[in-house]
Amino acid sequence: MVIDLRSLNHPNIVKYYGYGNDAEYKCIIMESAKGSLESLLETQKLGWDDKWRLVFHAAKAISFLHGREIVHGDLTVQNFLVCSQV
Repeated sequence: MVIDLRSLNHPNIVKYYGYGNDAEYKCIIMESAKGSLESLLETQKLGWDDKWRLVFHAAKAISFLHGREIVHGDLTVQNFLVCSQV
């Protein structure tokens, strides 16, 4: 099955716009993110309310993907991108 990532429209999933490549370089064009969940957790002291909110939004995104039979396959704090302030 081929999935058009541009069709994944969900508030908790970074928007994918496309890709580019040539003989030397390859790139993914996506919504700008402030950083990873890992960097957020390392640089900010978050209270439990903020941590629960992050888990809730991550679970909503994963549920959305699974509902479309999409499995990420590499869920780590480095791969969760943060696009706004907590």
